[in-house]
Amino acid sequence: MNQSSEILVADDNPADIEMLRQAFMEAGLPSRLHTVETGADVIPDLKRRDEKSLPALVVLDLNLPKESGLTVLRRLQEHPTLRHIPAVLLSGLFSGHDKAAAESKGALCLEKPFTFEEWIALAHRLEAFCHDAAPRLRSAA
Repeated sequence: MNQSSEILVADDNPADIEMLRQAFMEAGLPSRLHTVETGADVIPDLKRRDEKSLPALVVLDLNLPKESGLTVLRRLQEHPTLRHIPAVLLSGLFSGHDKAAAESKGALCLEKPFTFEEWIALAHRLEAFCHDAAPRLRSAA
């Protein structure tokens, strides 16, 4: 897992973004984090890229401003070039409906961490998911 990948993180909470950045640094993980603050920023950010520069993973806060994480996930799934990018939804608390809706679209649902050790565990999980998904992305391109 020494190859660096990019993870696009959409979250409007600067403290959560900083905790995730610190967790990746503390764990010595190679993936780069690129962040946007609203759900409405995700699709335009991805559309500006060529296929080779798409992120290996998209991480969405469930409760994003302008467009929810579920709405962004739906839009990703509808886009012919972007639907192959794996997605993770993060939330402090998932309703049964939200979790079922996200999982039906192929997203992994994870609860947001509370302690720094939990943030580090999340970083490791995202890194592993990012690299597990890489062969699928290459074959879909």
